[in-house]
Amino acid sequence: MHPALHAALYDDACRQSGWIPFDQFMERALYHPQAGYYSDAGRPDGPFGPTGDFVTAAGLGPWMGWAIAKRFKRLERMARLQGRKRPCLREFGPGNGALMQTVLEQLGEWQILPQRVELVERSAGLRKHQEARLSQFPIEVVWLDRLEEEGAQLEGLGGFEGLVLANEVADALPTKVFEWAPNDPQGPVLEWGLAWDSKDGWSWASRRGQERLTEVALRRHADLGQWGPWMAGHRGEWSPWLAPWARSLADGLAWGELVIADYGYERVELDHPDRHRGTLTAHHRHQRIDDWPTWLAHAGDMDLTAHVDFSELADVLSHGGLNLCLQTQAAWLIDQGLIEEAQQRLFEEKSNTPGKPESIRMLGQLQTLLSDADMGQRFLVLTASRGLEEAN
Repeated sequence: MHPALHAALYDDACRQSGWIPFDQFMERALYHPQAGYYSDAGRPDGPFGPTGDFVTAAGLGPWMGWAIAKRFKRLERMARLQGRKRPCLREFGPGNGALMQTVLEQLGEWQILPQRVELVERSAGLRKHQEARLSQFPIEVVWLDRLEEEGAQLEGLGGFEGLVLANEVADALPTKVFEWAPNDPQGPVLEWGLAWDSKDGWSWASRRGQERLTEVALRRHADLGQWGPWMAGHRGEWSPWLAPWARSLADGLAWGELVIADYGYERVELDHPDRHRGTLTAHHRHQRIDDWPTWLAHAGDMDLTAHVDFSELADVLSHGGLNLCLQTQAAWLIDQGLIEEAQQRLFEEKSNTPGKPESIRMLGQLQTLLSDADMGQRFLVLTASRGLEEAN
């Protein structure tokens, strides 16, 4: 563990009787400005792609970027019909900037570049990657303030008109880890975290769940209905950051659309008793790592992530007055016309096979995005809109 990360965690533990909840550890491990996982800009594309630890949809060819560009094109047409100015683009967690670069390249071909691009990014290292990729475009690109802590509001995000994108962002929001313990004298819900001992150092330990987490776990257990109950020792996750983030998205959108793409489940699937170890995991050099001692030993050097609770996301956004549509990633990409796009761009005329090696590679990437065995069903896309109904 990097000394700066150790020092920050030690200070946290000293203020909290020697114990840190998992979400606080996760926030430090991912976002510490010097030693956090996303602070590292030393690799060519950051933590993404072949030289990194995992691949996102943005790293699988231009397909996701083209789909987003088509959504923006639709918005631009609606804005003209309603007598509005050209929409803007906003992206949360833009990574190395590859997705936004593809979107802008396509919009440039259509001559409908947005008025402004806003990037919400907390990593100074990743901002450098984004600046390098997006400096070529003749538009204003700005970086906005970030969510500092649970319940905080994102400054300067109100009154936005346009398309808001969050691709594989919510899974990296810090999460709490609970354990179902119906016969434990401490209570039916335990919370896992990191303990410090001056003799033995760091170790994972559980304690009685705090009131808010206990309420959430009890409610989710009661909602299982015919699928329940959980067995003793069942673990799950709840992110106290998810609802505030979703409220900020809803409150900030005056007109336009949100597109949230991530791996996750609706609640009945997320909390199913068969998923008794939860979804929390780490990724390092394209390997999944489920060993908690390894997470601790290499804190700051690997990604930590949990599946997104799309039921909670949808509930918050709907209460914010937005119109919602939840689809698998495969269904959403097909709805954007990517099958037809592939036919036009990759297949030679009068042929049913791709003509060039690059076309074959791109077709394989599209199959990964659509396949049930890969990302097609494991990823969901939640779209939420405001003010578009009269233009449909």
